[in-house]
Amino acid sequence: MGKILRLKKLYNAPFTLHSKMLELISREAKLGKRPYRDQG
Repeated sequence: MGKILRLKKLYNAPFTLHSKMLELISREAKLGKRPYRDQG
């Protein structure tokens, strides 16, 4: 099992959750495409 992550921010579902989730997913995808030594 992975370690438990604490929530840093809470987004209201009808207003910001959808757009913020898309933004965060896009960010993670971009970070995942970087070479390993560039991460961190």
